[in-house]
Amino acid sequence: MEPHYHIDHQREGFNVIVRPAPVRYDIVSDQQQAEDLPSAPPEEVLLTIRYRKTMTYWHRTRELGEMTILEKNEDKKETTLSHLFLIDLKCVHLSSRLLSSELSNLGIPPWRHEGVIERISRYAHQVGVKIQVEKNGRAVVLVPVVVDVLWDTFKWICLKCKKERERKEMLKGCRVNNFKDCANCAICLEEFGVGTKLFVVKTPCSHEFHEECLLAWLLKTPSCPLCRFDMSILID
Repeated sequence: MEPHYHIDHQREGFNVIVRPAPVRYDIVSDQQQAEDLPSAPPEEVLLTIRYRKTMTYWHRTRELGEMTILEKNEDKKETTLSHLFLIDLKCVHLSSRLLSSELSNLGIPPWRHEGVIERISRYAHQVGVKIQVEKNGRAVVLVPVVVDVLWDTFKWICLKCKKERERKEMLKGCRVNNFKDCANCAICLEEFGVGTKLFVVKTPCSHEFHEECLLAWLLKTPSCPLCRFDMSILID
């Protein structure tokens, strides 16, 4: 589907949601607690990233009325990363080195990576504080982290866009390769085929114009610029 949408007829939503998961602990024996052991090993993280990208096309059936879905495309991908450590994810620069390639493999564009990595790093700090409060002498076995990356794009075509697309399709069928020598477009007054790659179209009333010139004209007035032939019957 490749209809013509105005740039202001598109909205995007990009969200990164971290789903809290219980930290897994193991009970430390009294003997282990009594031993003079070095500092606890770094907490290992099992990171799951789920990416969903949707593109929804709408059509406004009335100027101020309801919207109808024309088409909806959805793409889902998921990856799970092990052998990561919480202390590394707390550092944004180190997280970027560890995660950027995986985000690219999921299809997330590079200019979106920073927002995803910052959100993961922020959660790593939060869960680190939570562990210090609740571990109560227990050893951390695993820190599961589930991240949902949601990118939703909505495009809609209004009545004006619909008419513009119809006019374009109609004009494509009126293109001509052989036009009069030294002829010029009656709208822009430039000669056909001189220093330009513009297509030339011939109307049902046998007048020739540049395709782009005639399209701009028809968006304002649905009639031939020379003889006022009513061309609305071809597109309405």
